Amino acid sequence: MSVAIAPSVKAETVETTAANPTALSNTPSASERLTPFNLVQQAYRGSFMAQGIPNYRTLSAACQSGRINGSHLIQAAVDGKRLSSDMLSDRTYLFNVNNMLNAINND
Repeated sequence: MSVAIAPSVKAETVETTAANPTALSNTPSASERLTPFNLVQQAYRGSFMAQGIPNYRTLSAACQSGRINGSHLIQAAVDGKRLSSDMLSDRTYLFNVNNMLNAINND
């Protein structure tokens, strides 16, 4: 007969409050979670209609006509509290959003 002994495990929880700044710094910001691809995908699916961004083929048509571009989409995401306002001045992010918008226009 054999006996196995399992060690006891004590779980700890970490609260993300001002009293624990380390926990806050490990939390990814909204802009880190929302890639240019995901931003355009969400717009295409209608997530920014409340901010005036059309969905599906209407979004493609609006981009082709120049009515909607990457800057408009980033502003809508900032207004919808999905992106940090810092992203408005991130030229690389804007470039990538515009590339994603061009890709849906070519589908």
